[in-house]
This record gives sequence, C-alpha cells and structure tokens, in this order.
Amino acid sequence: MSKKSKVKGKRPLQVLFLPVDDGGCGWYRIRQFDEAFKFRDDVRSYLMDGKEEAEKQVEMINAADIVVGRLGDYQYFKLIKEDIAPDKKMVFDHDDNTMEVLPTSEHYKEFGTEDAWALLEGNLKPIWVTGLTEGFNRYKNLSSQMSLLYILACADLITSPVQKLLDFYLQFGSKEVKGGIVHNALNPDLYPEGEFIPKDKKKGEIRIGWQGGVSHMGDWEEIKEPLARVLKDYPEVTLHILGSYYKNQFKEVKDRITRYPWYPFRGYTFRLKTLGLDGAIIPLESKPFNEYKSEVKFTEFTALGVPCVVKNMLPYSEVITEQNSYPYKDNKEFEEKLRAMIEDIKSGESQKRVKVANEWVKKERNIKEEAGKLVQLYKSILPEDTQRELL
Repeated sequence: MSKKSKVKGKRPLQVLFLPVDDGGCGWYRIRQFDEAFKFRDDVRSYLMDGKEEAEKQVEMINAADIVVGRLGDYQYFKLIKEDIAPDKKMVFDHDDNTMEVLPTSEHYKEFGTEDAWALLEGNLKPIWVTGLTEGFNRYKNLSSQMSLLYILACADLITSPVQKLLDFYLQFGSKEVKGGIVHNALNPDLYPEGEFIPKDKKKGEIRIGWQGGVSHMGDWEEIKEPLARVLKDYPEVTLHILGSYYKNQFKEVKDRITRYPWYPFRGYTFRLKTLGLDGAIIPLESKPFNEYKSEVKFTEFTALGVPCVVKNMLPYSEVITEQNSYPYKDNKEFEEKLRAMIEDIKSGESQKRVKVANEWVKKERNIKEEAGKLVQLYKSILPEDTQRELL
C-alpha cells in the first residue's frame, strides 16, 4: 500500500476500507469515497472484498494508517485490536440508528431486541415474536447489538452523516474517541442535468416520484388519506415508486402508481432521471428513529432538478426552507403543500425553488469537497510523527 510521492520524503495517507455491501448505504458511506480518493494525490485507499487470503488481509491491515469499518465488522475489529495491531487507528462509520429500528420495518428482523405484537380487531397478533415469527430471534439480535457496543468502544473515530446520530454513538465510545460529520455527498457526474421526457409520458401528465427501501411503511401510512384526496382532485397526477412497495398503504391509489425495481447504484440516478418526474414527495413518520437519518433523498431529487414536498422534521429541517422546497409539519400542511407544488409545476414556478436548492447541493454536498475534508479528518487521529510523514 505504498505510492511514490511528488513531494520528497512525503507519502499519501493509506486507508483500508473493510468489505461493504453494494447498496445505497455502502455506496454513500464507503464506495463513493474510495472512488473519490483515486483522484487525489494525498491519499491512497483500498476496498477489501473479504475474499482475500488471511495472510493478505493481515498484510493490508498492517500497511494501512487507517482502517474503516461499519456495522457487521465486529470480527475484524476484534481481530485487529486483540491480535494483529492493537494500536491501529480504527474508524466506525454508520448512517442509521439500528438500536431504534421500528417494528414497521423489515429490518426489525435483524435488529429488534423486543418482541412486538399488534392489536387487530381486538386480538393480539404476533408481528415480531421470538419462537412465533419465522427468522426472528430477539436474543440473537441482542448479541449483535452487544457486538456493536464493542466496535464503538474500540473506535478511535466515529463518523456519521448527521449530528444527532453522531452524538448517539459517541456516548458508547471511549474517553479518547473523536467524532466527525461526513455528509452523504453527491457526484455531479451521476446526476444528468436538463429535461427528459419519456415516450410513455402523456401530454399534461404530472409525475410525482418517491424512492426508498423497506423502512418507510409508517411514512406512507401517515399521509395516505390526504394523498388520496389530492390524487382524486388531480387526475393528471401519477405516482412513480422506485424500490419498496407498500400494498396496504397504496391500495386506495394503486391504479395511479407505476412501480420500478431497484437498480445498481451507479445506474440508479440515471433511471430516476428517465422516469420524467415533475415533483417528489418525501414523507417521514414522526418517530425518533427517523430523526437519525440523513437528508439524502432531498439532495438526490434536487440534483435531478425535481422539486420536493418534504416533512419538516429532522433530518430535513436542518436544510429545507420555504425557498428551496415545500416543507410541511402535519397532514393538513402536507395536503396544502402538495397541492401548491402541483400548481407550481403547471406554471413553472416550482423550478425557482429547485434552483435555490441546487445551489446549496452543489456547494455543500459535493463529493470532491467532502473527500478532501474526510482525508483531513482521518489524518487528525494519527500520531503527530505519522502526520508529518504525509502529504
């Protein structure tokens, strides 16, 4: 893991990323930075795929200045800190509070530590109950959460995209642990500008989009009634859903919905662009778990030139305004703002808010700038003599 320096006697920072998933989280938190580092002279990064021979993995770990891991890397943290190199500087990064996962999410199967029942027509129905729900065992999940506590206690640096999540994780770290905000930034090359009109888009049709995974059922449950009223009054509006589909929450408006599957991440934003969206809605259930998320949905739609109706709560309340979006606090405001956005789409006024939002995205969420800040953050946890060796 060496690289000849352009500055005599200096070398680039060596960063090793532990194996990571191919989904959106793995992309935003690890893979995208690994790619961005390739365009810099002051850092060299490697992304382990987990298939290397044990001897090769040890060699990569020993050669790195910084090792970066995420949830599920307990065995790596334990091996490094207890057997390979106890003084190795370790970073833990995550973008969700897995200790607060809601029972309405399929992820509760992996992270839920309490049995969950639902009262339906006067009868208790097991939703996530150990011994009754296939594949769910709260004791197994407790073990995983304890492994997370070990990782947090070992980490020299904890990073997350928002302050609330960072503060939560820091409380489990050592007295010496440092924390840093690493935003979910965007690569402008993956967000094509200009208008795209699909061949199947009807004249006068207004397409409203949403994309997301399995943890958003409560978001849609919260807005399903006002949404149905708006769609009834605007027959030209259609919904375009990429990712998870919530049958019960969508049943009143299913004839107005077009569904799309997930796409590999490098192609995902291009697929969103080709939907020909005129607007987007970003609902969020008023639950503590959601306050630990990032504002990435807003930045993605904005970068594609799409105006957004957005729930005015954390994390979005930190970045949205009446000038860059259509914020709402409750269902009454959701209905009002959705109607307002539809009317503004018709008149062209909605693009004024997109312009303001896009200026913010380009300035505050650019991966090139964020990568530079991350290199400096990583360097800050190294010993001073090591820092003096680096470019």
